[in-house]
Amino acid sequence: MKRFSFVMIAALTMLASCSKDEIVGHQDDLPIQFRTVIEKQTRATSYTTSTLTSFAATAYVGSAGSYAMENVEFSNGGSSTTYRVVGNTKYYWPKNVDVNFYAYAPKASATNGISYTNESEIEVTPLTDTDSQVDLIYAANVGNKAQDAMNGVTLNFRHAMSKILIRVKNSSSDIKFDVTGWKIAGVDGSALFEYDKTLDTNTPASGSQNTFDRTLWSGNDDSFTASYSKTINEKNVTGVNTTWGILGGSAILIPQYARKAHQYSGSDPANNPLDGAYIAIQYKAVDGSNTVIAPAGTWGCWPVRFDWQPGFRYIYTIDLAEMGYSETGKEQLEPVIDNLEIALKFVDVTVDAWQPEDDDDANSDISMTGGGSGKSFLRFHTEGGTQTFYVGAVMGGETVTNLEYSLDEGATWSEVLFAVENNNIIENGIEFGDINSNNVDLLLRGMGFYNDITDMNDPKMKQFGFASETQLVDCTGNIGVLTNYNNPPTVLTIPGQYYGLFAECNCLRAAPELPATTLTYGCYAAMFSECTNLISAPELPAESLPDMCYAMMFNECSSLNYVKALFVDYTGTPFVQWLNDVSSTGTFKKNPNATWTNNEVGIPDGWTVE
Repeated sequence: MKRFSFVMIAALTMLASCSKDEIVGHQDDLPIQFRTVIEKQTRATSYTTSTLTSFAATAYVGSAGSYAMENVEFSNGGSSTTYRVVGNTKYYWPKNVDVNFYAYAPKASATNGISYTNESEIEVTPLTDTDSQVDLIYAANVGNKAQDAMNGVTLNFRHAMSKILIRVKNSSSDIKFDVTGWKIAGVDGSALFEYDKTLDTNTPASGSQNTFDRTLWSGNDDSFTASYSKTINEKNVTGVNTTWGILGGSAILIPQYARKAHQYSGSDPANNPLDGAYIAIQYKAVDGSNTVIAPAGTWGCWPVRFDWQPGFRYIYTIDLAEMGYSETGKEQLEPVIDNLEIALKFVDVTVDAWQPEDDDDANSDISMTGGGSGKSFLRFHTEGGTQTFYVGAVMGGETVTNLEYSLDEGATWSEVLFAVENNNIIENGIEFGDINSNNVDLLLRGMGFYNDITDMNDPKMKQFGFASETQLVDCTGNIGVLTNYNNPPTVLTIPGQYYGLFAECNCLRAAPELPATTLTYGCYAAMFSECTNLISAPELPAESLPDMCYAMMFNECSSLNYVKALFVDYTGTPFVQWLNDVSSTGTFKKNPNATWTNNEVGIPDGWTVE
């Protein structure tokens, strides 16, 4: 178990098989038929109650596996509210017995990317042609002759996939863009949907939340190499800060978590793709005098983290004024246009709140930005193995962590207990990751969690840790949800509020957001010290810095090669060893209004400052 070094505190002080029988039991001349419903709050595709014309159904009486009807197509003929079997074969109701029904749409075929295994296992490989992609919807119910023979069994379908849309805006008055295509890349391209038979699809969803969740998808290829693109009619994008409509087409993809790209992969960077997920836009760009600054066919890409749940649609807004990064190139990400003598505004990709297509069930709970607009928890994600998270009470007389965790996407929450080391076993650790063939994420939130170094003789300190130093972890979300998950703070008031929180977490690959704009003494000091796998720092938006707020923040983060810090002025010495022993080369993005010099704030000599 990791030990927190008191030296950091001291330094801060000093430095400031299946039958297809025609009959189900005894026939009584009453064929099985269905009625369907698709709930509005799960409308992620063009499927609606009125547009669903056919589906496939499987049925059995008693134990699964001995099918009375398997993968049989039913249709409403294009207009009826009743669905009957396609073809001449009829399936009749038995007497005095319940029949278990499972249905999905569209029916599996060699051309739609859907493969049927059994009544609860459907494999999906989204088609490369986004216009031909289909959503998987699924329903289950139990019926019997007495109740359902006359009117038909009701099937309430729920969506099992995610729909992705892209729109663009332009925050620059100096550039005009002609957009001709988009691309989503670096994602999983196939997975198995395994319906949990303990779920009841006929129970209405709560609010806009789908009762399906991402844990029902397994067997993802985990290669994160799939790419989906769309050529569109040319769209001219001008006008400062005008948000333009959604680009033509959409993608219907596997619900998944995909980390954003940080750099190029492979031994030959010039011919290798990015190492994670991103959105790319194809465009032509001209300046105010119509001089071409990016020729037609240019692809600019925006690295972005994808966090998709079943039944939701996500709208990503791209500010073209940033112009994006090249898709391939040198080891580090490089802008499409560098040293351009035009005032460019660099902003991050944002995700709009999800809403259904008929806009009657708005949900503001989906966002990838901080400041209280995102989901009210931190998410810890790992791939290809298991990891154990724990919290240590490293100093002070703490009795509770003021944290709670969830391993079921927020359905239930439990108290986080302080870890205890017993014969090299970490008690009260929380295991997450690859559990029973499911990729389980750890969600963490708090109320009143913080560190406090107000009294340096009696500091109140807590620290996060992980049992494995090699099983990489991505942490996403607003760090403020630990202090108040109902209202994450943007103003920090407690000295050392997140001091040393992830120190020595060598496995940390992606850090949470730090959206606070008003800081206090030592609030982020040593926060990521010795996180040797951390590549990119979270954006630091505060423009005025107090003493020691960034001291040793990224000390010995040997892989760190990207920092975006918007501070203009500062008091005292906020930067003591904050970029000590990071990567020898990297990129530092600064506020254009800043007047300080690189050496003054400790930016490494080999880094490029933009």
